[in-house]
Amino acid sequence: MEEKTYKFGEKVPQAGKYQCVVCGLIVEYLPKHIVADATFGVCPLCLSGSSAGPKKADEDIWRYMGI
Repeated sequence: MEEKTYKFGEKVPQAGKYQCVVCGLIVEYLPKHIVADATFGVCPLCLSGSSAGPKKADEDIWRYMGI
């Protein structure tokens, strides 16, 4: 099964850890973030998802790693 990846601005589907596919940074979204309709942002380490990063906003950046 192909693993699901997410783009900048997409709604975070579930609480857990997500990893940047470019630099490997892991960020955690808690249940309170899901309730607040959190969306995926720019990677704060490599800036993927922005015009300054290696991947732009229309490219997949985040991969779900589990809880």
